Amino acid sequence: MDNRPLHTPAGRIRRLLAAIIDIVPLYLLCFGFAYFFTGFDLAWKNREDPVMHTEYLWRHTILRAFSFLLYILYCTLMEASSLHATFGKKLMRLQVLDINGHPVSLKTALVRNLNKIVSFAVLGLGLIWILFDRRRLAWHDILSETMVVNRRLNLPPEATF
Repeated sequence: MDNRPLHTPAGRIRRLLAAIIDIVPLYLLCFGFAYFFTGFDLAWKNREDPVMHTEYLWRHTILRAFSFLLYILYCTLMEASSLHATFGKKLMRLQVLDINGHPVSLKTALVRNLNKIVSFAVLGLGLIWILFDRRRLAWHDILSETMVVNRRLNLPPEATF
């Protein structure tokens, strides 16, 4: 009989790598769109001009906000899908489950990802919290009662991807 816990918390480095794998392409896609189709390139090239500098700052703020909202939407849909993970988490062999070890619903995934705003809001302390929590939970995991775990091959069919 296997006495190991059914789910082991995801490693900190693997979670970080999964996030980078997810964030970088989304940001580059948003930046590319903004640069080539919204006039961001003109604001970027002339940002030394005081008027254009204000325009640049405004457009950059919108770009960051839009990128973050797109990231939240992407994570929500992917974690609630049959994969139970974003592409970065899938590559790192991780998945998101509720605290009972079941796949998350769309509502739970949305709550989890909206709570990332809280995790980022206080200088990223909610993300850094993973370093101190023995279960390796970030604030958004704690608030939404979810966990990121290593994917095990012998999970029940409804909990695998």
